[in-house]
Amino acid sequence: MPAKKEVVLQKVLTTDKDYHALLNKEGLTVVDVYTSWCGPCTALLNTFRKLRNEIGDELLRFATAESEAIEALKEYRGRCEPTFLFVVTGEVLVSVVRGPNGPLIEKTAHAELRKEHMALEGQVDRVEFHDKFFEEEAAKKAALAEVAEAEKNKIVPIRKQLALVIIKPDVPEDRISDVVQRFVDAGFLILKKKQMMFEREQVEMLFSSLAEESNYEEHIEHIMSGKNCVLVVSQTDRGESLIGDLRELVGPPDTIDAQDNYPECIRAEYARDNVKNAVRHSSSKISAEREILSLFPWFKAPWVPGTGPETQAGILVIGPGFMESKDVIIEIITDGNACVSWQKEVQLTAEDVAVMFAQHKEADFYEAIEAHMISAPSLVLLLEREDIVEYLSDVLGAEVLEGDAKRPSTCLRSTITVEDIDPLCLHASLSLEHAQEEVEHFFPMQQTLAIIKPAVHERKDEIIPEIEKRGFIIAMQEERFLSQDEAAAIYAEREELAEELTTSLTSGPLELLVLSRRDCTQAWLDAMGPTNPEEACRDSPGSLIALFSGPREDGEEGEQVAANQAFHGSANAEDAKREIALLFGEELEFGEDGKMVVEMEEETPAEGEAEGGDGGEEPTTDSAPAEGAAAKGEAVTGEAAPDGRPVSGGADAAEGEVAKGEAAPEDEATGAAAAGEAAPEGEVAPEGEAAPEGEAAPEGEAAPEGEAAPQGETAPEGEATPQNETAPEGEAAAGGDATQREESTPTEGDAVPEGGTGAPSADPPAKAEEAADKPDA
Repeated sequence: MPAKKEVVLQKVLTTDKDYHALLNKEGLTVVDVYTSWCGPCTALLNTFRKLRNEIGDELLRFATAESEAIEALKEYRGRCEPTFLFVVTGEVLVSVVRGPNGPLIEKTAHAELRKEHMALEGQVDRVEFHDKFFEEEAAKKAALAEVAEAEKNKIVPIRKQLALVIIKPDVPEDRISDVVQRFVDAGFLILKKKQMMFEREQVEMLFSSLAEESNYEEHIEHIMSGKNCVLVVSQTDRGESLIGDLRELVGPPDTIDAQDNYPECIRAEYARDNVKNAVRHSSSKISAEREILSLFPWFKAPWVPGTGPETQAGILVIGPGFMESKDVIIEIITDGNACVSWQKEVQLTAEDVAVMFAQHKEADFYEAIEAHMISAPSLVLLLEREDIVEYLSDVLGAEVLEGDAKRPSTCLRSTITVEDIDPLCLHASLSLEHAQEEVEHFFPMQQTLAIIKPAVHERKDEIIPEIEKRGFIIAMQEERFLSQDEAAAIYAEREELAEELTTSLTSGPLELLVLSRRDCTQAWLDAMGPTNPEEACRDSPGSLIALFSGPREDGEEGEQVAANQAFHGSANAEDAKREIALLFGEELEFGEDGKMVVEMEEETPAEGEAEGGDGGEEPTTDSAPAEGAAAKGEAVTGEAAPDGRPVSGGADAAEGEVAKGEAAPEDEATGAAAAGEAAPEGEVAPEGEAAPEGEAAPEGEAAPEGEAAPQGETAPEGEATPQNETAPEGEAAAGGDATQREESTPTEGDAVPEGGTGAPSADPPAKAEEAADKPDA
């Protein structure tokens, strides 16, 4: 008797053709989808046999499909979990079971087979199953990726690198402030300043790297011979170049080397010999940490901007009666890591006092405080710290005492007292709102006009980074030529030097800058320094005039720039507004961050211009421009400056400026132009057209309104000649500037303490690099 043929339980599908052929048959197919390296799920074979035997329905089929071999199953590739697809007539997916869940597969098979019978009989419609598993999985992956990216970009609080600077006893006491200012001018932040007498143990720690040197004992004895001015310094950024920049500014330890090879360094000016060499600074990051920890164990470096807790700004005012103690007060305030971002000595007014003591205006003591505060100059400081208002309140003590309350004996209003002077004359902001109001009052974000004059314009690429490093935001920037009228308007208040100063602005191309910064006008004047280069080099060697008006550092030959020939700065806030409006227009707006506010306006056709689609003729170059075609602030088409740059028709464009810049060609029809029409008032009529009433237009030229060409002169054919000038051939002369203005993207500046400036711009000298690893004495 022949063997009974075994019925195949699951059809094996290995090609797309087999897969689609089976699933398009009538009925329900349960497909075990597997990955090749995993294989089909054999644990459920008995379940499938049970279903086939119990149901006995030919419409129920079972199959296995390798996901790698069938394109329709590509989403299931690379997965080890068993997946069962329930597919009905027409390859419609109606359900999915994941995992070897026998009971669930049985239940699903019975339910879906019953629905399929009803669908075949037309009783119900098949409902396709939308497998959301892959969407949910993709969402989970995206969420995990987002978390990973956030972790990757997580801002880690970073403290600035610090260094210790010691101004030695050999520097005369009356010159210490000059040396400190050299550091400020070079862009270093003075975080702490203290006069100290050292013990031998401290000095041995500071000069441990020189222990093997023959003059070691001389260094020890010199440092212990008198008071030392100790500074803790940093920079506006992280300070990664701090030690190198200090080495460059201070100069090499060898005095002769400093004087011969680095004449601009501090030691070249102040050092006497290799021991009495004016300044000693940390030689490395590690030594700086060790030295500061030893001398100021409580001191912590400030956070790098944008990485640590948000800082707050507040005002401290040291009134006239407390000015003698100002250094002690500042030292105590900065001991708690309060950073002095700005400071200035001012003569307060009644208005200033009203801002400071607004909450006490009705108090009995207000008049006495007002009288004292306006009697002599006060020192106003802008301080920054995480909790500056609370900190100042704790350090100064309460303003007003109620009943028998007393201030702590350790607060400044208790320890520093002046007879008959109210302690409130040592003033600090009372709240964040009050602090913000005072900051804007005493240190407003201002704009000023700065000009890099023609004499130093070729060095603008060196100068502009130096300006930015000094904390200025360049809100606008434009290279151009100035007319005599514009230059004269800028120096209208300087009649005694008007001719010299005007010439300094009109002798060539220059760079116009609108700068923003707190207390910007005075800060820019301080940054420029004395207008006389010799005086600047002697008294303010870190100033811009000293750096860029003297001999070139690159060794190029050239005469020193004369006084008033390098830079211009507005004298005060009112002059700054007037000069900016003169050169850039009155419509400029600046935000609280000092950057220019740019409003995008939709361009509309000028009145009289031809519009497409109306059937009008297009304007030609030999016809008079339509009225309004050259609007204020728009470039006049077809003009060019002598150097080929496009001409701006902004605030400097004179009435009667020629649009398109050319008169009609000579060979055009003469007589009454355009059917006898005259050119509009203020415009030049092309040859052959009627000139405006009261004008004479000689052959070959068009004279501006109300003018006649100078006797004996003839402008080139087809051109307009301004008063007393002959325009170059092919150009139209305007009454003002002839350049197109360009705006630059401003950069944000950091606040710099004590009227400070940005980091040095020059690369470290070669010899300084060689000495990078050598200890500084």
